[in-house]
Amino acid sequence: MDAVYRIIGIIVCGLGGGLLCVAIVWFLGWLVCCAWAAFSNKFRAVCKAESLIFEYRKYHEQFLAWLKLSEEEK
Repeated sequence: MDAVYRIIGIIVCGLGGGLLCVAIVWFLGWLVCCAWAAFSNKFRAVCKAESLIFEYRKYHEQFLAWLKLSEEEK
């Protein structure tokens, strides 16, 4: 009977340990995904800001001409 209880204990501990390992791996994967999403959003915002700065520098003269024209119309 002791052998049966020992086998049952090994099975329960094996399943419990396996499930604990799966839960830890899932949690770490979830943390990595959250960190990646946050980094991706911040990087996208930086790229958008750089794009707007590039567009501003590219069309700065046209903007000043348009601004001068709109002030003359008033």
